[in-house]
Amino acid sequence: MHRDYLYWIWISLVFGPGVTGFREVLEQFGDPYAAYIASEQELALKLGKRSPVIERLRNKDLREAHRIYDFCVTHGVSLLTYGDIAYPALLKTIQNPPVLLYYVGTLPALNRKLCIGMVGTRKMSEYGKRMAYKIGYELAAADVVVVSGMALGCDAVAAAGALGANGATVAVLGSGIDVIYPRQHAKLMEAIRHSGAVMTEYPPGTPPAAGHFPVRNRIISGLTHGTLAVEGDLRSGALLTVGHAIKQGRRVFAVPGNVGESNSQGTNELIRNGATVTLDAGDILNAFEVTWKERINSDGYVQAQMHSEPDEELLLRLGITSRLREKEAEEVQGDAVVPDVLGKRRSPKDALLPRQKSKKEDAPKPQRTRKEDGDTERKAEPKQAQQEQQEQRKQIPTGDNSESALASLSEKERLVFSEMPLDQAVSIDRLSALGLPIGDLITALTLLELHGLISALPGGLYIKK
Repeated sequence: MHRDYLYWIWISLVFGPGVTGFREVLEQFGDPYAAYIASEQELALKLGKRSPVIERLRNKDLREAHRIYDFCVTHGVSLLTYGDIAYPALLKTIQNPPVLLYYVGTLPALNRKLCIGMVGTRKMSEYGKRMAYKIGYELAAADVVVVSGMALGCDAVAAAGALGANGATVAVLGSGIDVIYPRQHAKLMEAIRHSGAVMTEYPPGTPPAAGHFPVRNRIISGLTHGTLAVEGDLRSGALLTVGHAIKQGRRVFAVPGNVGESNSQGTNELIRNGATVTLDAGDILNAFEVTWKERINSDGYVQAQMHSEPDEELLLRLGITSRLREKEAEEVQGDAVVPDVLGKRRSPKDALLPRQKSKKEDAPKPQRTRKEDGDTERKAEPKQAQQEQQEQRKQIPTGDNSESALASLSEKERLVFSEMPLDQAVSIDRLSALGLPIGDLITALTLLELHGLISALPGGLYIKK
């Protein structure tokens, strides 16, 4: 690994996941090292005296970057920077692409293959499990790269389906590359590493946290030409990934379900609003037949249809269960497994970066609650926080700028919406002055867009409708 990566790590720490602004620096200076050695006068001349980016670039401390760099070299973690030729071209087109990605395994030819994201509920039904596995298997057999979040439920089963077909799959984490979350998926992560890649923009040692997953979701949709929602209710975190896909101009697919079934409400609503009905992988392949005909293995897909039913033995070996036991459903940040990237497990206290103390360590053990179907699972929160989360996950009106849409906003969504001026576009960087964590801000903007109250513009800007 070349020492130039040190400065890519530095600039990724300076800006942080999901934050825009670093592309302006690269456009003006060419590479992170040039920005690192630039004087105050040079920064002001090229970026403007009042640029908020200058304050970030004043941080010249390289100790953390050195520590992360040494860890990656020692443990065989590869880096894919925004400046690398292998950096996914699709990902470069989103408004806030990651500065760099840490990964283990072998990256599929993401720039030369059709890539499809597969997302869905953690609380999947047997129907959802069958469809996730079947479609994941058939897509992989057709030489399509399946991208997921390695989460409990549909995500994991879709990845298992791709593995069952000996295909390529990519998992995008909401934690450091050396932190397995959820802990049940240690074997799944190892299998994905040998058949594809596991990647993240979060530095090694970063524990899973609620705000990381909405930020992570933009990468799943950003890496792919289309996103399939397998199963999920109206509060499903899968809808956030679909929201990113819509904003990024990608195709959206959804598996229909029984009317009245909770797990089908989200996908049926997507279909009602224009998502492509997906009964099998053929519906996705047909949508890309013109542009990707030469890259799709049609014979492989035809043969796969006879072998694509869920392989229960494989799912069991990978630690994937159809229905979560109560204990398994109560996965919390402090219980994440922190392994050596090569397979040797370590305790969280031995991780590269300090692990955040869990409530279990510094407070009486709280009562556990049944988890919402989002992209993280955690211990019971204070009543006020629970109410706020429930408000944020309310049913999403689509394309409706009515009073009902405004009334359904959570406190954070209302705060962001109220700070956006009329008839003037604003950037994420400007809205970050509100003091919200970047994950909460991205979630709020995505939900406001799904509500039909704002629109995303090129360059990472948003404007009220």
